[in-house]
Amino acid sequence: MAMAMLRVCSHWTLRPALLSTTVHGAPWKSRTSHVRRLCVRSLSVQDEGNAVEALAMDLALKAGAMIKDKSGHALQVDTKESRFDLVTEVDKACEDFLRNQVQEKFPDHFYLGEETATEKELERLRSGLKDSEWTWIVDPIDGTLNFVAGMPLSVVSIGVALGQNMEIGVVYNPFNDELFYARRGQGAYLNGIPINVLPHDTELEDSTVSVGFPSKPEWRLRMLEAIGKVAPSARSVRALGTAALHMSYVGAGRIGCFFEHNLKPWDVAAARLIVEEAGGRVTDMNGNFLQLTAGSILASNGGVLHDRIVQLVSD
Repeated sequence: MAMAMLRVCSHWTLRPALLSTTVHGAPWKSRTSHVRRLCVRSLSVQDEGNAVEALAMDLALKAGAMIKDKSGHALQVDTKESRFDLVTEVDKACEDFLRNQVQEKFPDHFYLGEETATEKELERLRSGLKDSEWTWIVDPIDGTLNFVAGMPLSVVSIGVALGQNMEIGVVYNPFNDELFYARRGQGAYLNGIPINVLPHDTELEDSTVSVGFPSKPEWRLRMLEAIGKVAPSARSVRALGTAALHMSYVGAGRIGCFFEHNLKPWDVAAARLIVEEAGGRVTDMNGNFLQLTAGSILASNGGVLHDRIVQLVSD
């Protein structure tokens, strides 16, 4: 995050080494805050892409602080499409904050958020976006069930597309202060340090595979069927309950791949770019190009592992 902020502010020099020992403590927080204040004064002289980049990361940090502050407190919990699909007042408050900030700074940008998306907005995404159109695709809390249960596995996910291409991806876990970030053509980073996927020759037998379970029971059954085809050969299988974090871990080389059925655009938009810029590959579970509208997804290190998973789980 600080790398990108330094890049936005023309009077700063990129010095990743300054960040390598300040990931978890106060120095990391104080430096990002300092950089953020400097950048606010410089945004007017930057191009729109850099301004969007700076705002996306600033908002991820602020929304993350809101989430962490409410963690462990009594929550008002409601259901959405089913009793398995939860939403809290914190989801809604974060969504309102993020949408208002984006619309205030960039009133001509299209905003698509999990808690406020309408069918009309989703249809706009499905029908195709203009090449010059900026689109924010946001999940204020990816991992709401974890958040409700008090497990520190929830993230803020902010992806920004220019036309049909993801341009900026930010995933922030406030519970361990890890900010994953990518910009198209400029690599992927974790707290300012470049990250890469596992080597492309990594086999399934040497990989940790991560999976997700959709809220709808019929899709869970399909996932269990797919997992049953992969698990016997994988080194291990993990399920953390947040697609964006799973995919960020793929980008950081912590796990080999992630797959899940029936995901929404905001589940994967930001982390997709992180995986790709870290040298990985993101497709649907049949190995085909993944549209912004998402669906089934396979994110991996991009080598033989990806092809093996497709071979095992494709329809």
